[in-house]
Amino acid sequence: MKTNHKFYLFILIMNFCLSGFIFSQNDSIMTLDAKGSYNLSGMDYSPNDLKIAAGYDLKIIIWDAITGNPLDTINNVGRNITVNYSHDGSMIVSSVDSTPELYNANTGVLLKTLPGGKPLEKWDVMIGVSFSHDDKKIIGCYTDSTVAIWDVNTGELIRRFRAHDNAVEDALFSLDDSKIISCSYDSTIKIWDANTFELLKTIKGHNNKILRLAISPDGKKFASCGIDSTIKLWDFKTGELIRTFYGHKREVRSIVFSPNGTKILSGSYDETVKLWDVASGKLLHTFVHNAPVYYVRYSPDSLRVASAGNFEKIIIWKVPGITDVEEHICLPREDLIISPNPATDYIELSIPPLEQGEHHSVMFTGAVLVKIYDVLGKCVLTVPIHPMTRSHRMNINSLPAGVYFVRVGGHMLKFVKL
Repeated sequence: MKTNHKFYLFILIMNFCLSGFIFSQNDSIMTLDAKGSYNLSGMDYSPNDLKIAAGYDLKIIIWDAITGNPLDTINNVGRNITVNYSHDGSMIVSSVDSTPELYNANTGVLLKTLPGGKPLEKWDVMIGVSFSHDDKKIIGCYTDSTVAIWDVNTGELIRRFRAHDNAVEDALFSLDDSKIISCSYDSTIKIWDANTFELLKTIKGHNNKILRLAISPDGKKFASCGIDSTIKLWDFKTGELIRTFYGHKREVRSIVFSPNGTKILSGSYDETVKLWDVASGKLLHTFVHNAPVYYVRYSPDSLRVASAGNFEKIIIWKVPGITDVEEHICLPREDLIISPNPATDYIELSIPPLEQGEHHSVMFTGAVLVKIYDVLGKCVLTVPIHPMTRSHRMNINSLPAGVYFVRVGGHMLKFVKL
């Protein structure tokens, strides 16, 4: 009997340890707590990775994504359903009841209130709103089964049309802005021509209400989630189902792709946030939020994720399995300068003299190695230069768009490739 007790005790301890490994809260970096606020109803990372905008009843709070400090508050906004940055980071769009509002992302000044158009049903509330990828249009979806499109420059309503047979929960522009994809309580996904508004395809696969959509960074795939507790990955061109992700125990409220498209992040009513491998469908990690999760976001540099429920707190998590080059090998130095930043085809480096002991990147020939790392800590480009070089031009045309780090000696600096 004693042996059996020891065996069972061992099993319990092992289960506890494994649970602690898989469902770890040690990944939590910080919590953004808007004490006294309520009904958190949307959040988004700024494209430069430095801010988080969150919508609450009657206000939007702009947070410093690095320190966790509140930077600004936009008051008297009404009821916010969603809050999204434009792709160039200059504007924030927020849905207020049934109309979108545009704000200057830097000053918080209201730029435009966009007309909602005539609703089809008496019960008319905007559920979601976001920018096209060229930031020239805004798309919104409504409980009365309609989708609406606005012109950002003029503020005019371009079109509002019935898209589904029930409330439209999400609507997005495709990567090239030529198509619109929408999902609904009617359990269907529909793809539309963004210029003619002709219905191109109706996709069925979920057995209950569909709540959110996400388009992969390359535009070739999209994901959907809903009441049936599943996440589904689809081919955008054919509409065929690629795979289904199982693991959540309750409805999945939010999904987003990682910036490089290799992972999907999901948030659920089961109080967890899950990280999935797109290629295999394998569950990589589970974050325990300890409250129903309504919104998840990936930081543009891929190093952190954020989750939020319907209360005032946002939790920032460190993505596991990533070599954070900023933490491990980054020694900031003011005279290491990259320009332009963001860059496209090349970067100009202003290189400080290396101090004694910093020459661990020197080849046997005496040349200094300038290295570029991606956000996963992988070296993607190496160029030898003379130790006395103080300015160097590097061709980065071969690198895909994303966040990178240049390392010279023991110093490192972040830049963005457009």
